Amino acid sequence: MIELVPFRRYERWRCTHCGFCCEEYDVSLGYEDEKRLRRFGNVFRYGKIGVYLRKKNGRCIFRKDKCRIYRFRPIACRKYPFYFREEGGEDSKFEFMGRTVHVFVDPRCSGLGDGERIEEVISRILKQVR
Repeated sequence: MIELVPFRRYERWRCTHCGFCCEEYDVSLGYEDEKRLRRFGNVFRYGKIGVYLRKKNGRCIFRKDKCRIYRFRPIACRKYPFYFREEGGEDSKFEFMGRTVHVFVDPRCSGLGDGERIEEVISRILKQVR
């Protein structure tokens, strides 16, 4: 079980391309993700309740030194290390386009504390996944 923390504990974030998320998690895919990634061939694993990116040697098949499909990466990858919930406390509250979203982060992500202002990153992600 991931021990998520409210996003306000951090001021900045950037992807360091460390690969932690590529190894630690199974990447679930939505319909649009699956459609977009078909161009790369047989990259899917079909589970009982969803479609996932295949793994090889314990990590995402697109992970080499860096992500080979970063520009086309699935929504789940775009969102990491952020988790969006409907409930939470004041320190997770984020206002976006007239609604309140509670945002948490996986503190194991090495990009926390560096890079862009975290509020700007969250806004950009929410615009992409609306």
